[in-house]
Amino acid sequence: MLSIGALANIKHILQKELFLVSGERLLSVVTVVKKKDKKPCYLCVVTTAPPVPVVTLCLVKQSEQRESEYKRKRSWQLDEVKSVDGRNEQFETHEFDIQLEKLYKWYALNLHERQNFMAVLNRQIQKYVRGPRAEFRNVPSAWLSEKSPEKVALGRAAQKTQHTDDEDDEEEEAQEFTALTDKEANELGKLFSECDFAIKDAEQFIEQLSRELHDLDGANIQSVLASEQKVMKMMEHIDNAISEADKFETRLDTYEDILGHVKETMEKIGGKNAMIEIANNNNIKLMKELNKVISQLDLPHSQQQALDEPDLKTVAGRKVAIAAAQCLQQAMNSDIDPALLRLEAVQDQRKRFEKWKQKFSATVSRFMNNLFIHLGNEIGDMPLTNTDLSLPNHSNVHRELTPYTELMHWTKAMDRKTYDGLMKVYTASLSKIYDRDVRNFFNLAKMQVSEKLRSSREDLDMSTSSRKSAVSTIPYGTLGINRDQWGPGVESADRVRFDALLEKVLAELEPIALQEQLFCINFFQMDVISPTTKNTQTTLDMEKAVDMSQSGIAALTASPTAEGVPQKRIDRQINEGSLSGWIASTPCTCLCD
Repeated sequence: MLSIGALANIKHILQKELFLVSGERLLSVVTVVKKKDKKPCYLCVVTTAPPVPVVTLCLVKQSEQRESEYKRKRSWQLDEVKSVDGRNEQFETHEFDIQLEKLYKWYALNLHERQNFMAVLNRQIQKYVRGPRAEFRNVPSAWLSEKSPEKVALGRAAQKTQHTDDEDDEEEEAQEFTALTDKEANELGKLFSECDFAIKDAEQFIEQLSRELHDLDGANIQSVLASEQKVMKMMEHIDNAISEADKFETRLDTYEDILGHVKETMEKIGGKNAMIEIANNNNIKLMKELNKVISQLDLPHSQQQALDEPDLKTVAGRKVAIAAAQCLQQAMNSDIDPALLRLEAVQDQRKRFEKWKQKFSATVSRFMNNLFIHLGNEIGDMPLTNTDLSLPNHSNVHRELTPYTELMHWTKAMDRKTYDGLMKVYTASLSKIYDRDVRNFFNLAKMQVSEKLRSSREDLDMSTSSRKSAVSTIPYGTLGINRDQWGPGVESADRVRFDALLEKVLAELEPIALQEQLFCINFFQMDVISPTTKNTQTTLDMEKAVDMSQSGIAALTASPTAEGVPQKRIDRQINEGSLSGWIASTPCTCLCD
């Protein structure tokens, strides 16, 4: 390790120990360190002796085995310097960069050495480099100009010394010249004032100075000898401080390792906390989804009893049964994610729903079947006492069946086979009533036509008594008689009477047909197209859920003008379904028979 005196005179030490042997002269030096390497090294600007001086930039390091030995590690020519970056034009900046074959980043320990090094390097490059010269960036322009502090000092020293023709000698003398301080100037003036004889007798003055110098050297030696113990003690303290610094650095390294482990542990804990938070969020979402599924698939016990033993005869029991059936339908068509349908609990609940549905559907089918047959038989057994040309109105049948409309709607959605069977039973039961009524209605119309024709023939016989026997045996006209018995007569009057009677017949038939059609549309829900061809409309079946998700049907019912369903198809279904009973019950009877 260099002593304090060695650090202060490093330029002279390097010149003496390293460059003087090779005949070179050190122009400028700066003590620097690298960021990765804390051991100091020296950047030097060196020139060879004239007549052909060669200026180089070299890097010098101290030997690790011998502290007094220095080695030149790298050397560069001036034309190899591409650029010099001072980082900042402020004087307090220690960092600077030099671009050679690569970028070197240095940290100057002494600011004055850094300033002098950059000024000397720039001056040598400007003087000896003939090609492209290095660019100096972020360096104060005063350092590179002719009026830089170094050059001003050179100019003042040159005025006090003798000028020579060799510029290198001028630079060397200027660099070795040190201006007197104020204290030194005062001491020198005091010395000359005490020695007035110095001008007259120089030898006496020299002898006096020699004696004083000898006394000072003796005092200096005594002072050095006296302070040797203090110096040794100070060096011991410095060594102790260095050892303590090493211990402190070792402890800092240990703490850094511990902090590194703590950081890794905290990162792991943070990752685990993130995973725990994700798991908690997933559990919360799963719990919400399960609660939703449970609330949708839950059926109260009272409604279960209503489905097992429904009372459809009383108003209150029928109301409870309809509400339970609608809750069952809503539960079986719950909006559940298809992935959750694979749960065993969901499938078990679906089986229970299916069991309740089948039992309730069977009860409804049996009750409605008996009701249709009973109404058909009760009305069919009633005698016809009306002799007027009018068709009986069966609105009482519709009033009896209207309270069960919602049950038929539920049956259509949940049990299509039972629904189709009840439609057939209703058609068969009501067709007997309409068959009887329509036949009697046409027979009565036929009788009225025959009576009118008979009265017209009697009037004609009274006016022509001579032909009484012929008229009584031969039919007259074409209305109300068979084709093989047609006879001569006035057909225009008969046709007018027949047209009037036909208009009356049609006027009676139209409201009855429209009333029955409207009742069938509302009661059997013919204006709604079923969203599925399956027997039961449900979303709990996995295959059905996939079909419904693909087809985009989520509602239990669809409007009559649903998008994608042609209006003609809806009208055709309504007409075919609602008039099937009416067409089946209409007898093949004509007034002309």
